[in-house]
Amino acid sequence: MTNTLAVTELRHFQIKGNGSPNNEHRCQAHKNGRQQIEIDIIIDAWAGPDGPVVSLTQDQLRSVKLIKYDGGAVVDGQFSRSYERNVYEILAGTKRDDQDSVDVNMSVITFYVSLPESTNFVSLQLAAEITLDGATFSTNNHESSPGGGLSNGGFNSSIQVEPLAVYALKAGAFTISNEGGIGYGYDSGGTGEKRWLDLWAIRHQTSAYTIYGNDIPNQKPINWFSQYYQGGGDEDRAHYALPVLPRGSKVYLGFNKEGSSPHDCWIEPYTEAGTAYAVIEKASWFESHHYVSKGVTYYDQNGCGHFFYVNPHEKGSTFRLTDYSA
Repeated sequence: MTNTLAVTELRHFQIKGNGSPNNEHRCQAHKNGRQQIEIDIIIDAWAGPDGPVVSLTQDQLRSVKLIKYDGGAVVDGQFSRSYERNVYEILAGTKRDDQDSVDVNMSVITFYVSLPESTNFVSLQLAAEITLDGATFSTNNHESSPGGGLSNGGFNSSIQVEPLAVYALKAGAFTISNEGGIGYGYDSGGTGEKRWLDLWAIRHQTSAYTIYGNDIPNQKPINWFSQYYQGGGDEDRAHYALPVLPRGSKVYLGFNKEGSSPHDCWIEPYTEAGTAYAVIEKASWFESHHYVSKGVTYYDQNGCGHFFYVNPHEKGSTFRLTDYSA
């Protein structure tokens, strides 16, 4: 979509970090490509000194560039930009109590940047730049008054981005516990036979961390990764490690090691935020002995990943978490 009004001047051009109106606000994120920094761009654009005000289109707003405050070099390539916030926490400065500082006529866009592991700067002061109808504006005029208002022929608004090192915890930083039996159901066309399923919960040892995700894809169904086949009686076991999903989500357990089957059932284990889940199924009709552990990376609230093994133990009747495979 194009704008029929040509922009001739800006009266306000501001970059905010993590919701703060403060100039040079410090924004930190771990260098893992997942934790985000929130960036708001606020522009008051006019078509002529007497107006009217120009409401910028999304395409115009998305054309804004991130530049170095000193020198003006474009640095967008050092970040990954998204127009959606992901599940991981944004570090300090997210309180949004400055809404009245933005005139209703101003054009605003919010996006999020994350830092790749290759990030090698200690701190980077960022300003913004945009080209509208052939004229380029930026917020790195050192002679202007800070804050984004037009001053001395330009704008002075910036944020400080500081990357934090990634960290990785061992299996001992987590617990796994049997939460007891869990109900199940079948979609139309399912076999409907009785199942014996025990739910296991994986949590951090301390409240300093919580689980926000893992690298298990959410697919239908989630097939078992391990099976202990003893033969005879009801001592056979199958083992499932589940993706981390929002509370109330439904996930399907696959009867086979691969693919789907009318024997697949669904469960709704997601009752506790910050927790990952696994399942042990008890049965007498398994036919495969594939007794192995599963390596999984679990991501915490900062997007940092922790790799360890969900390890069937005691003939598959329990789980333990280990730093080594079975």
